[in-house]
Amino acid sequence: MLSDRLPVPVENLFYFRYTMRLQRAILNSLCGPLFLCLVAIHPGLRAQTYWHVTHPGANGSTGYIFLTIGGSGQWITAAAQVYDTNVHLANRIAFVRSNDGGETWTDQYADIPRKVYEPIPGLIRNVLQIDSLNVVAIGDSGFVLRTFDGGTTWEEQDIPTAYRVLSVSFSDPLNGILTVAGYYSTIWTTKDGGRHWDTASFQRLAAWNANSTGFGKYRIFRVGASPMYSTNDNWATVDSTPPEYDGSSYPGTQKDTRYCTFGKKGELVAYGAFWLGDSVVHDPKPLMAWSSDNGMHWQDTTLNVWGYGPSRMMTDLDRDTVVAGGSGMLRLLTSFDRGRSWRADTMLADSNTLNFILGITMNASGKLVGAFQEVPLPGAHNYLAVGTFAKSSVVEGSSKATRTRIFPNPATGIVNITTPDLFRSVRVYDILGREVLRGVLDGKGSCSFDVSPLGTGVYSLVFESGSTSWPAGKIAVIHGD
Repeated sequence: MLSDRLPVPVENLFYFRYTMRLQRAILNSLCGPLFLCLVAIHPGLRAQTYWHVTHPGANGSTGYIFLTIGGSGQWITAAAQVYDTNVHLANRIAFVRSNDGGETWTDQYADIPRKVYEPIPGLIRNVLQIDSLNVVAIGDSGFVLRTFDGGTTWEEQDIPTAYRVLSVSFSDPLNGILTVAGYYSTIWTTKDGGRHWDTASFQRLAAWNANSTGFGKYRIFRVGASPMYSTNDNWATVDSTPPEYDGSSYPGTQKDTRYCTFGKKGELVAYGAFWLGDSVVHDPKPLMAWSSDNGMHWQDTTLNVWGYGPSRMMTDLDRDTVVAGGSGMLRLLTSFDRGRSWRADTMLADSNTLNFILGITMNASGKLVGAFQEVPLPGAHNYLAVGTFAKSSVVEGSSKATRTRIFPNPATGIVNITTPDLFRSVRVYDILGREVLRGVLDGKGSCSFDVSPLGTGVYSLVFESGSTSWPAGKIAVIHGD
């Protein structure tokens, strides 16, 4: 566990070293097999998400370098740094807004100067979309930006600190809490939407994760697998829990729980990284722990998988499907039971390489919306994209099946599938990964089935042969009124 008593934030220390190692690997092998392995080969995993880019970011002489993303329902806001080839990265912050779950975007107020306090970059690190009108963006150097009108105007709020604002939570547009890093982490609360922030009477070292549930009720998760603190009377009295981690689960390893996502009924997911050896450069892997009783007891749900790096972002716990990612991750972790268990998940994109996750949220339709970067290098292309779930068990090194015909598509009744490849059966899955139809291919590689009982929507087709599966494509089912 990293030390709590640090003069500057170290929230990204293990990520920085991890991505620097990846940068060196990429630069040293742009024409070699390692580069192909990083961006082209899909490992043998149990689930997939299919992504299509909806905003190209910086493309050409000007545009945006996206920083992070946040959403509530169909309202999504992404923060960006303005990009201009004349000055490389301009010292301005901008926002883009979507009202349809990330499919289309509108530029917002784009003339906000970013703070520059060396050596901290002064960028936005997290966006909280409270509702359609109220959004809070937090970041380096005490950076807090707020809109009360859906992004038509933004104002910088006064937080008297030069340290990074680590977390923010609002129970409603007026009542909220935030935490600030530094030698002593500082907890602040507001009752007027952030126009005024007051120092809380309760303070703790490394209190980096905060949650507001209203009426003077707050929760704090202390970084480094430490206790959960909660109050029901605006810190007049405080309850605490045992530490999340006692050091016994992973002998010979280091474990660092940095983040916590709070559910509404006592559910919590704490996450970060663990690694072998005595240094964070030894391949950090995502660490996950789940609690159903506000942190009194924890269940270790960590996946021992390579190539994911530390977990540092997660969708909310308001629905069964939860997705976690991280800036050092090349793929996703997905839970279909509110964080009780996890599985690895590949990302298949329509035309772009979506390797490094900058931010992720889920819209009202259950689709993922994310900000991605191709490689962790300054000025690298990044995008906003929308992803849908499809369940399969893709074999290592596989790609989409080719030479397959699916017709008619869109369809209302009978669908025909033909393929010259030697598959035995085909399964159809809905957006939540549930199998809804199954068919058997004949000796000529053909199969027909009736989709009229299915609801209107997009479905994923997966070919099977023995114990392995391949994504075959998608079909749109459309029914009239």
